[in-house]
Amino acid sequence: RQKLLQILLIVAHLKRSDSDVWIKTARLAVEQEDLSLAAQCYTKASRLNPTDPNLLWQRATLYHAIKEYKKSLEAYDQLFKILPPSSIRDYVEISKEVARLHHTTDNTPKAIEVLSTALNAHPALADDEATNLLAELYIVSKKFQEAYDVITSIYHIAPETSQAGGDTAATGT
Repeated sequence: RQKLLQILLIVAHLKRSDSDVWIKTARLAVEQEDLSLAAQCYTKASRLNPTDPNLLWQRATLYHAIKEYKKSLEAYDQLFKILPPSSIRDYVEISKEVARLHHTTDNTPKAIEVLSTALNAHPALADDEATNLLAELYIVSKKFQEAYDVITSIYHIAPETSQAGGDTAATGT
């Protein structure tokens, strides 16, 4: 398998404009657990096919896995630009991943911006994971009211109001 990877890499360099060879090389590199090489191959393939969201997604995921967060965020940014409108679910999933990356790189305000934009645009797709992540980001930023507001709005929880006559336990009467 290692020899095949080397041969495919040579072929990919000889046929620089053949994205299929770069993709095959990337997949084999992943199998061989050479994630850095795989990310580089997906980068070459995505430059040849800049409108293929799957290539960008693979690239972003691999760069994240090898902790090259800046390159991962660049790939995700490109992915946002080309993602078709029919991929709303993917948009929210990517937003969650991008928010995590921004938080990892100590850019929590950007993480909040990305995720809240996605959830405001598509509130029906606000699953438990996205809601919890956004609330946690607000809490880390010491924006407790915003965290509360996210949870109550997503889960349609009405804030408690005091009833007429008051609570006898609280008033001591």
